[in-house]
Amino acid sequence: MESFLDDLFLHLKSAETEEEISNLQDQIWQIWLHTGDSNLDYLFSQGNKAIERHDLKSAIDFFTQIIETQPDLPEGWNKRATAYFLRGNLKAAINDIEETLKREPRHFGALSGLAAIYMTIGDLVRALKTSERLLALIPRDDSTQAQVAELRQRLGLDSQT
Repeated sequence: MESFLDDLFLHLKSAETEEEISNLQDQIWQIWLHTGDSNLDYLFSQGNKAIERHDLKSAIDFFTQIIETQPDLPEGWNKRATAYFLRGNLKAAINDIEETLKREPRHFGALSGLAAIYMTIGDLVRALKTSERLLALIPRDDSTQAQVAELRQRLGLDSQT
């Protein structure tokens, strides 16, 4: 499975269109969200449903169970980070995103979330560095290109460097 995931990331880096990028990201998400363990998949499902209901405490509990069961699974950390973010606990969200990225440095969802948090708290330097990491993974992503350009402009940096 790891080889297939590596291939998807290689294709993502060379994807030309937004549709191609979106399709590749969807395939990667499917791999990240399906563990092959029915109990963990059930916990993911319940955690996602709790987020949809805005029951963030329950969502955090479900994702914590995943982390306790399989701490090396990046998506458990990422999903809990999302729940913490939605709950307004940015420090906990950042900590969980860092754990996600330790396990999967190419996690575009975690990088995107981290950049958004840094922009929310006004740390434009970290937002730019994180957005540039994301752009290295998906060079032709229009929204990330625009975000990097905007951050560079706001920081007074030459957009050519």
